[in-house]
Amino acid sequence: MTHEPRLIEPGEAEATMDIVAAVFGAGPVAPDDYRAEMREILEPDRTFAVEDGGRLVGTASAFTFRLALPGGGTVPMAGVTEAGVLPTHRRRGVLSSLVEALHDHAAERGEPVAGLTASEAGIYRRFGYGVATRFQSLALDARRMAEVPEAAALTAPGVVRLVTRDEAV
Repeated sequence: MTHEPRLIEPGEAEATMDIVAAVFGAGPVAPDDYRAEMREILEPDRTFAVEDGGRLVGTASAFTFRLALPGGGTVPMAGVTEAGVLPTHRRRGVLSSLVEALHDHAAERGEPVAGLTASEAGIYRRFGYGVATRFQSLALDARRMAEVPEAAALTAPGVVRLVTRDEAV
C-alpha cells in the first residue's frame, strides 16, 4: 500500500467522519449529532485522506486559526484535528504521511506553526509537537447561557458530576 495523502473529494467528508468515529470509539459509523457538528466546521479543503483499495483508511484535517503571541500579535496556525487511522492499517506510516501532508499544506498557506490537543500526546512528539501548556481554563459569557430549570436543585455551586447518556438526554 502506498501512503499518498490527498485532499478529500466532494462527498468524502462523511467517510472521514466514520474513520474518526471508529478511531475514537464512537462506533463504526459516526453518530448523527457528531456528523451535524462536523458538517458545520470541517474544512474540506484542509482535510486529507489515505485510501487502500478504494476505501478511505486514514484521515487528518486542520482548522484555520490565528495564534495569539505575547505582546498582542498573532500568526496564522494550522489547528490539526480529526487525525486517525483505522486499526486495520496502523503501524504502516499512514499517520506519518497524513501529518506530513498537513504540515506541507500549512507551509504552502503561510502558516508557520501547527498545534493540536492530542488524545495520546506521545504519538505526536515524533512529528515535532510538544507540551505547550499543562493548564487550560474556560470562561463562559453568562449573557449567552440558557437557564437550566434543574439548576435550583444543585446543593453546591460549581458541582460537576458524570451522568449516563439517559440522564444527559
